[in-house]
Amino acid sequence: MKCPSYFKIIFLIQICLVSALHAFAQDEKVDSLSFLNRDTLFKELLIKELFISRKDTFFTKTDTLIIVKDLVIREKDTLVQFLRPILKDGRIEFIESKEIIPKIDTVIVHQDTLRTKNEQVLKDIQQFSQKKNFFSQLIKNFLVFETKTENQEKPESREKSDERYDSYENKVIRKIDIRVLGVFGPSVDNPDKKPRGFLEKSGNALHIKSQKWMIKRRLLFTKGDKVNSLALSETERLLRATSYAYDAKIVIVDYEGLDSVDVVVLVQDVWNISVGGGFDQKTGSKGFYIQDANFAGLGQQLLTDFTFNSRYPKGMNFYGNYNVNTFQKGLINANFTYRYAFGLSSFIAGINREFQTPEIKWLGGVNYSILEFWPYNMPFDSFRVDQKIKLSVEDVWAGYAFPVLQKKEGEEGSRLILAVRALSCLYGNVPEKKAGRSFTYYSSDNVFAGLTYINRRFFKDRYIFRLGRTEDIPIGKMIGVTTGIKKRDGPLLPYSGINFTVADFLPKFGYVSVTTGYGSFWRKGKMEEGVYYGRLLHFTPLINFKNWKYRNYISFRYTQGLNQLDGYYVNINKENGLRGFISDGLVGTKKFVVNIESNFYPPLNLLGFKMAFVLFADIAWIGLNGSLITKSNYYSGFGLGLRFRNEHLVFSMVQVMVGYYPDAVRLNKTPLQFYERSRFFYNFLDFNYSRPGQEPYL
Repeated sequence: MKCPSYFKIIFLIQICLVSALHAFAQDEKVDSLSFLNRDTLFKELLIKELFISRKDTFFTKTDTLIIVKDLVIREKDTLVQFLRPILKDGRIEFIESKEIIPKIDTVIVHQDTLRTKNEQVLKDIQQFSQKKNFFSQLIKNFLVFETKTENQEKPESREKSDERYDSYENKVIRKIDIRVLGVFGPSVDNPDKKPRGFLEKSGNALHIKSQKWMIKRRLLFTKGDKVNSLALSETERLLRATSYAYDAKIVIVDYEGLDSVDVVVLVQDVWNISVGGGFDQKTGSKGFYIQDANFAGLGQQLLTDFTFNSRYPKGMNFYGNYNVNTFQKGLINANFTYRYAFGLSSFIAGINREFQTPEIKWLGGVNYSILEFWPYNMPFDSFRVDQKIKLSVEDVWAGYAFPVLQKKEGEEGSRLILAVRALSCLYGNVPEKKAGRSFTYYSSDNVFAGLTYINRRFFKDRYIFRLGRTEDIPIGKMIGVTTGIKKRDGPLLPYSGINFTVADFLPKFGYVSVTTGYGSFWRKGKMEEGVYYGRLLHFTPLINFKNWKYRNYISFRYTQGLNQLDGYYVNINKENGLRGFISDGLVGTKKFVVNIESNFYPPLNLLGFKMAFVLFADIAWIGLNGSLITKSNYYSGFGLGLRFRNEHLVFSMVQVMVGYYPDAVRLNKTPLQFYERSRFFYNFLDFNYSRPGQEPYL
């Protein structure tokens, strides 16, 4: 980052003044610190235990230490560190040196360059871990200290992800080299870095790396193609979006005088296997799960989850999922899920190709589901086995993405997507329809058609929804219109809907996204199953304070249903409104929710687990009819917690939270709640186009 011109002028004036003062001191043979004793120096710098070398230095009244020669930091009589000042990109930086070499130029060091007492404690622990005794090696294996470079490292969040390939555009790809990095130690920015400690080395030895042929099938370019910035950046993003990649980076090796380049694809794996279990003292339930996010390095995901309780039908609940996306460049996804819970079973299967990247032209999918559930309006204790409602769903869709506005600046990758969908829902064993009430369980046949414009690009940053892992921030705009028709009870019901989303990332302001939409069926000129909604999300840029990081989030959500069927309501439970809050009886047809959160990231991790301290405040209004913003419709929650996770592992994020809900007493609930969560509260507004259909009622 370049310094402003006025800063350069001030900087030069200070150098001249310092040089003159230094020359005057030498001519008069006077110690340059004769007017400033050690206690005064410590008081000004707010440092109690460090000794600053006095030779050729002096301290001004503006809290600026001006140094002619290298800075020496001592603690008591023991040499701690030699620091050599260098001028880099208009900023003063210090590098560690084994020798103090006198410098001719004068440099200026601000107070926060000096290490504080807390930093010295961490430094002492780190130095102790380098010793050869048992306890030192134990600390070395469990604690990982971030270096200043690692802690302040930031991806290209100030430019779009595809812009760094612009200078190589249209050069021929001569060779593609795929390197799969181990889970621990190396990174895509430092692929030759070695693992540290016994645990990291053992983890890499036991891990089965992703197969190179599988990575190759996900590339959107091949040998002999011309460099296309969008194809390279999208490949990098798609690799990061997989369950088995911690990070991915594409590096171009250019040869001077040649019109061809070599491409190096770096992919760092995650530890793909996780096993866990638990026991619920209140219900007596106990269970375990096994997950493999990259079976045999083939990019396939397996998950099985068992929960046991003598009160459950058959004494057990089970969930199993199998997912594979290693064919057709990984852009086709096949997913199979089976669940048996509380006497109800469900099976879902589907093969889909969605709009994951502008490189995709043809979209489509085939999906089939068989679901069982209890009637919504019956008490749980009154259910009988023969009252289980069965629902089978057949869903087929197809679409095509047309390139549009390609020659307009900023519109590269823009697409206009035309898609059609046929959806059939067949209910079985439904309860008797009651007079005077809307009936939910109508079988129906639906046809939808949609036309959507998408212009989407990405920034990269860290510490957004993850703890240090590179994340892709979608920006751009999307507008879509949907029409359709439903065959249900009586006449055909036409459908109309529209949605609009815009998002951008500004370096000084942060990320902001807004989405709004409407959709409804129509019966005799009146809306039925209608919904209006609006969403706004903003988070600040990552703020560095010494070795800590900070980011703030705020979101607004509004939903209103219009003539929804009986049993279809909105709520403010957990992710739908107040995190950690649950009330099955608190429902409505409309709601307005505000969520605020602050995250503080310390510079220390344990066994690779990084952490964040969390403060949050949630407020919500929910109602059925009449005015929404009233005292009787108001609910709130406030709390704090600790979030930690090792992003190199496939384990879910662990969050231990405590929340206070002052309005819970109106619902005969305890205001203070302790709870655990496994995923982040916020999400980017979705730019991934799937199939046309009804606007969501959430």
